[in-house]
Amino acid sequence: MNTFPLTSAINAHNADAAAQLHDYLEQNRQNPALIPVLNMDLTFISPHARSTNDFIISKVVHLHDNTYVLYYKINYFIFNLCQDMNIEDVYETTISFSVEHNYLAFTVINTHRDTVDEF
Repeated sequence: MNTFPLTSAINAHNADAAAQLHDYLEQNRQNPALIPVLNMDLTFISPHARSTNDFIISKVVHLHDNTYVLYYKINYFIFNLCQDMNIEDVYETTISFSVEHNYLAFTVINTHRDTVDEF
């Protein structure tokens, strides 16, 4: 579970709160504390895929109680001189989170691959 500070007040959990959270996350998408939460291992695309640390916040949807899901896009690039590759693309993904009193608690699944897993 990774957390990110919440500086705006969420009074009720509904579609209006989801819109408010969307705006809040959009304004903070380049915050150094949020970048590691939104970043993910992209080696399943290519061993050379790297995030640009630039995210597009698509939407926030209220699921139930204080739980939401964030739909977003990760801008990434693949550069491999040996294969004459210089690609820029976008990967769409989601992450769920809950709104606590003064922070957002993101459910981060550790998907970092290890070469040992390949044997």
